[in-house]
Amino acid sequence: MLLVYIFAVILAAGFLQALTGFGFALVATPLLMIVMSAKEVVIFNILLSSILLLIMTYKTRDYPCLPDLKKMIFPCIIGMFVGSCIMGIIDDKLLKISIGIILFLTILQRHINMDKFVKRKISPIETGFYSGFLGASTSLSGPPVFLYFSNCQEDKNIIRANLVRFFFFGNLIVLSIFFFFGYLSINFMDIRFWGGIIVVLIGYFGGNKLFCFISVKWFQKIGEGIVLLGAIVSIMNGLK
Repeated sequence: MLLVYIFAVILAAGFLQALTGFGFALVATPLLMIVMSAKEVVIFNILLSSILLLIMTYKTRDYPCLPDLKKMIFPCIIGMFVGSCIMGIIDDKLLKISIGIILFLTILQRHINMDKFVKRKISPIETGFYSGFLGASTSLSGPPVFLYFSNCQEDKNIIRANLVRFFFFGNLIVLSIFFFFGYLSINFMDIRFWGGIIVVLIGYFGGNKLFCFISVKWFQKIGEGIVLLGAIVSIMNGLK
């Protein structure tokens, strides 16, 4: 039953990642930590999501790279560094509650006055920094980038392709850091790893099929739902 639970979580995470371009760790991390250690979950998620993102990056290679994406890369790296430093200074619970409230208010603002939000949207440099900061401090790197690109009035295929490229690059940085510090240890004979690869691929095919049928409006709604889930998880973790 434990394996069934783990594979079910990975299936759902892979499905949402394929459908929206982000959200794997957001879904998988809190649910897998119930039955696995934090270190195992982080490495497990990074490896499985990287395999999925590699496939999606190749499949979406023909879609153009938005100019703002390149502007986010360096600020994201800076944000990762700052987020890592802040973790040792600010109370972890207060940080998670604050971030959850900010994400929730951002979603609320989009629906109360969408036009005003679009005109006052943050720059790609700020977005990259916030994404890196949140990724390093809470593992919630996806929401800022999704919320930014979903306001760009671009085709859903282009938005998803650029999200995938951004997070694949981020994963490569994390994997490099883990390898350098010797954190990248996993038992390749573990059935959870190989079974996870098969299940995440099934999730990818399912999410990719559904993606073809959803409208831009529903694409944004599903993405916002994942961001809202991230806000709730962040607040709940801060209240523990």
